[in-house]
Amino acid sequence: MFPENALIGVMRDIFGNGRVRVFLVGGSVRDCLLNKVSNDYDFMCEEDPTAFVELLAVKLMCRPVVNKKLLTASLQTKWGTIDLACARKEIYDTPGALPRVFPAKWQEDLNRRDFSINALAVPLTKDGWGDMLDIAGGRKDLADGVIRTLHGNSFRDDPTRILRALRFKNRLGFFLEEATAIWLRRDCSYLERVSPARRMKEWLAICQEKEITEILWDIYREGGWHSFFKSVQFVPEAITNCEELLKGHLPEDLQVWKLVLLEILDGRTESLLVLADFWGFAKKDFQALYDALRVADKYRGDITKSSHRGFLQVISGLSLEGLYYIYRHYGEEGLTWEEFRYKAKSYRMPVDGDSLMKIGVETGPRMGELIRRLEECYARGMFHTQEEGIALAKFFLEEENNV
Repeated sequence: MFPENALIGVMRDIFGNGRVRVFLVGGSVRDCLLNKVSNDYDFMCEEDPTAFVELLAVKLMCRPVVNKKLLTASLQTKWGTIDLACARKEIYDTPGALPRVFPAKWQEDLNRRDFSINALAVPLTKDGWGDMLDIAGGRKDLADGVIRTLHGNSFRDDPTRILRALRFKNRLGFFLEEATAIWLRRDCSYLERVSPARRMKEWLAICQEKEITEILWDIYREGGWHSFFKSVQFVPEAITNCEELLKGHLPEDLQVWKLVLLEILDGRTESLLVLADFWGFAKKDFQALYDALRVADKYRGDITKSSHRGFLQVISGLSLEGLYYIYRHYGEEGLTWEEFRYKAKSYRMPVDGDSLMKIGVETGPRMGELIRRLEECYARGMFHTQEEGIALAKFFLEEENNV
């Protein structure tokens, strides 16, 4: 039932003598019991694991990432990922804040976990695996299909567990235990207390699931929409659009979280400004989303508001996610995504800085303004070739000199 492979063999060579007790723990045990294949392994040690990391790294031929403050280490190997953590207890000073962490016994570590199905551990022994440790009834909850917290303040301590509960519920096809469901609805407002970075991390995790829209519906039904999405209005039609989007075969080079968010924000560009601060968007991600929504606002319902060349000029600078969003809503009928993408990305005005330098225009603000005017003229169909563009540029220069 539990894994046996090169990674586990190395772990057994180092820890199998029993001097330091090591346990496969949490989601790794849960997935094994559910017969789910995984190449990620979570281990709990009863001592600081960082003392053994260098030896593990040498044997596994990889470079470790160590967090001495949290007493954790992670090793990315060609066979899979190993995460090591010292058994610990956590103290939450205020709801939503990161906890203070202290070394502890394995019993305390299991008791501080989010759900009973993740509070399972199996000792790694010299000859195999020991007996499962289940102090919270997690194995029965797995069999019954139940998501259950370990105490009534679990969601207040760490409100991101609310979103995690809904992810597990939909991923596994489980249901929320009665008291857990009551506590979840009661504590949804605490999602507003976690840091923007943690909210963003949860959004990325949601968008890695297959059941994204089901999770979105649950966030709304359980009363957490406003606390998670802030000023973004819940619009059922937007979720339906997301469902249609995700049913199709999405290009592999696109980021799903941006596509889904564009559908949710469709027609509500102003909401992005608030959400960007609430989730702590990277500047480039905010700009990519903002540009796509602005284009959609401009051409909503009718791309004939400008010439077709003008439309291509506007969309040529969009991110791939923004371009795909525009393609779905405003793309030219009959064009495939690849054709639309090529057409947009290959758009290019035939006059550039090099050609303007040949007629004596120096680089700088003057050239920039001239290129901007030529772009506008080209988008309106006032010229088609480089020769015609250069002629128009000379006209503008002469007009400028005569002023």
